[in-house]
Amino acid sequence: MAAIQSVEPDAKRTVRHHVALRRRQLRRLFATSAALLISLLFAVPFIWLVASAFRPVTETFQAHVDVWTFLPRRWTLENFTSAFSRGFAANLFNSLWVTGVSALVGTALATLAAFPLAVMRFPGRDWLFVAVVFAFMIPFEVVALPLTTVFTQMGLANTLTALIVPGLVHGLAIFNLRQFFLSIPREQLEAALLDGASWWRILLQIYLPLVRPAVIGTAMILAMAQWNAWLWPSLIITDNSKQTGAVAMGLSDSAYTQDYGLAFAEVFILALIPALLIFFGQRSFTRSLSHTGGK
Repeated sequence: MAAIQSVEPDAKRTVRHHVALRRRQLRRLFATSAALLISLLFAVPFIWLVASAFRPVTETFQAHVDVWTFLPRRWTLENFTSAFSRGFAANLFNSLWVTGVSALVGTALATLAAFPLAVMRFPGRDWLFVAVVFAFMIPFEVVALPLTTVFTQMGLANTLTALIVPGLVHGLAIFNLRQFFLSIPREQLEAALLDGASWWRILLQIYLPLVRPAVIGTAMILAMAQWNAWLWPSLIITDNSKQTGAVAMGLSDSAYTQDYGLAFAEVFILALIPALLIFFGQRSFTRSLSHTGGK
């Protein structure tokens, strides 16, 4: 009798365990289904963009809409051909060049500025950092027009140099890298100084390998800022052959004519490049943003 009573609690525990496991599985299934549905809803505009870039413009805004409207009935590259025939290739190259140079040089300058602000100790360091933080909080729109006058007087209007120079020193990039440098234990710095290492050696051989995700993330932040820039290129560049892709795409439309197929193709190209950049560097980009508010 005692043996039977001892078996019953075990059986009840087994049943409760299976019921709890089943509930967890149902909750996980519900959460996964909801996440997939929400992701699909967010993906609908992108699917429409891709399909419209590869379909004839006459099919884009057809009278009837069905499930298969998202898929082109006739795949074509004529929208891309029209985009490149009007000179969009030159505008795309301008964007790639300005973005690449700004990201590489800007990251190098931000590293050289953030390292002493985080590691070295000198009078006025904290006040200098406050000035850096204050600088990147000032909206660019405040200084855009005076900066346009200065660059025009220097003869840099309608040049790619004018597009690159204002983005080389970025306060957010300096702040981001400084936070990462501060997260490295100071014991490593003190040990290197005792060994007689120079500041350049400490930066290149100790700190940079440890903050590589932050460097990559900072470069991506600068690249995205330049790639999506609109105000400054539209002010300093009046020659369409020197214009960036984002601004050139907007200037191609007028109040009376609109080539939607051409617009879809250009938007697809301009969205694809940064999407690939984020896809391949998402881990470093995410780690960089998550540690920005660190020590």
